[in-house]
Amino acid sequence: MGRPETMAGLSFTQLFSEQVVFAVAIDHPLAHATGRTMTLGPAAAIWIISKGVVAQDIEAGRMVTLPIDTSTMAGPVGILARSEEDPTPTIRLFLQSILEARKSAESR
Repeated sequence: MGRPETMAGLSFTQLFSEQVVFAVAIDHPLAHATGRTMTLGPAAAIWIISKGVVAQDIEAGRMVTLPIDTSTMAGPVGILARSEEDPTPTIRLFLQSILEARKSAESR
């Protein structure tokens, strides 16, 4: 989510929260971290992202999560829309279906 001043004219409906992870390529130096690897290894990015976004990459073995406790970190997952637009019937039906699925999942 952006800063409030950058969100003018937008509405956000939160569906759920998801744990945030530190994900890296399977061959990233930090995937098997030692002081020397971190210091002398090539520069590579660390992606701090909701776990669901990288779940398929992790399952396929292309990425791993770093052993960093993120149990207190969660990011909102939901629907971002322009607040001034009237949704079409198709979009309304889609949103209604998603919200009903969320309620159903919460009641289990």
